[in-house]
Amino acid sequence: MSSRPLDAPAGSTGALGNDAAPNEVADIAAQVLVARDIWHLREAARMLFEDRPDKFKAIKAINDIADKRQALMGHDARRLLETHPAPPGCDWGDWLEGLLAMGSDPDDATTSRD
Repeated sequence: MSSRPLDAPAGSTGALGNDAAPNEVADIAAQVLVARDIWHLREAARMLFEDRPDKFKAIKAINDIADKRQALMGHDARRLLETHPAPPGCDWGDWLEGLLAMGSDPDDATTSRD
């Protein structure tokens, strides 16, 4: 788990922008940490399965903990991760932080060139 502070990008107008309320920034930081925890748990379960597939009870326990953490995640953060899944190997916390920095709908950040 990362202990680095959650700083807003310079000039950002997204969810992490300068206009964000302190409670919003704290909530975003909490969601990022939960996402990061879930990713680490899922990766631990994956690695354990690769090295010791006979440890199915431990693998199931790790996945159960990850599921419980995911249930704690806010609706908006969970929706972002479901609609914009992280690339394989990407830390979910970092990915979610980037999505939130773009605003509530990352698809709106793209512009078409005519």
